[in-house]
Amino acid sequence: MLDAIFYLRLVGLILSFVGVKRLVEDKLDIKSNYSWLFIFSSISCLIYFAGFIGKLWFASYLLFAIGLVLFIFYLFKQKLTIFLLIQKVNLLNISFFIALIILFFSLIPTKFIHYDNFSHWGIIVKYLLTTDAMPTVATDIIDFKTYPLGSTSFIYYICRIVGYSQGLMLFAQSLLILSSFYALFGVIRDIRRYLLISVMGLSFSLMTIFNISIRINNLLVDFLLPLLSLAIIAIIYSYRDRILKACFIVLPILSLLTIVKNSGLFFYAICIFYLLFYIFHSFSKKI
Repeated sequence: MLDAIFYLRLVGLILSFVGVKRLVEDKLDIKSNYSWLFIFSSISCLIYFAGFIGKLWFASYLLFAIGLVLFIFYLFKQKLTIFLLIQKVNLLNISFFIALIILFFSLIPTKFIHYDNFSHWGIIVKYLLTTDAMPTVATDIIDFKTYPLGSTSFIYYICRIVGYSQGLMLFAQSLLILSSFYALFGVIRDIRRYLLISVMGLSFSLMTIFNISIRINNLLVDFLLPLLSLAIIAIIYSYRDRILKACFIVLPILSLLTIVKNSGLFFYAICIFYLLFYIFHSFSKKI
């Protein structure tokens, strides 16, 4: 049974995310569809590198505090009109909000059932939360030492702020998946094209339903890798006329892609090839 402290911490984390989102969209001019994945990827990379210098706990609460300060700043700057902090209501945002709520209440009471959660992914997150340090070669409890800790860094951040539970770990990974799906809709120029949005939404839903081998009730990352890659391609396509902006936005996402799993290097090569194509195309147009 979740207590009030859990929900209080969860609300604080949401407000922290909203504060960073406002900064990203206002100062960095990043489209709303891409801001969530940009933020989650940046946090994952920062936590990942903070682990190498032994500052996991400090980095987590520093990022959390910065987000809260930004939220309070924008709240007072907008004359306490909290509705200005919320993206304009439309079919896409409503659909993803409903999906987020369904995922939360379905995953929070869920327990691990897949073997890999007990042999690697789940135990890695619990080790990070227990020691606030990255595992080393001498760490006997970790059997698989060839997997990077990209996605687990983000899960660690969520659990460090809100609290530890298996369901919350699953929900944290689903945030990466959902933000990747949300980024794919950024290629749609007119958000009022409801038929196109519905067709894409149905396709993504079927993709998730028929993903029999890798469900959302485990921490396996094989489904996350192609979604991150597709999101990167969507961002590059959307900013193909502003290629430097595209490179800046995809930088943390590409970085996350490489530290999620070793096989992510294959997807990384595809994204880099796609990016180089538009870079050369951009320079050829100027010539």
